Amino acid sequence: MITNTPATVFNRYRDELGRERWRRTILRDVFWNSSQGAQIEKSGFRGTGTLKCMISAKVFAEGREYMPPSAYESEPEKERHWTLGENDRLVRGAIEEDYEDIRDMEKSHVEVFRPEVVEVKDFGSRGGRHIRVTGR
Repeated sequence: MITNTPATVFNRYRDELGRERWRRTILRDVFWNSSQGAQIEKSGFRGTGTLKCMISAKVFAEGREYMPPSAYESEPEKERHWTLGENDRLVRGAIEEDYEDIRDMEKSHVEVFRPEVVEVKDFGSRGGRHIRVTGR
């Protein structure tokens, strides 16, 4: 699979006290195709960027394994996994900083997307297996 950039996943979860937290996982090689746009409305500008991203099933993700969002939610050992759910963020580049407030990360980076459709393509040859993500 052709790749062109690293990407970083920020998974949203709740700690034992119910506080919102974000776990960061760097995906070393993905294929990233995005477009940035804006729509002018009476209330101001609204971003209309779109993302198409393919993540190889063999991607190095800091030793963590992909898990579907429904399973990740109840997983006690979240530090061993990553996922792509509707409340998560996918960012172009290897982001080394952790963020308490995800809005700070969104202000600091241009290409930040929320996954909308995640398709696990786990058939065919080992080299062709991947996760296809589209987002806004």
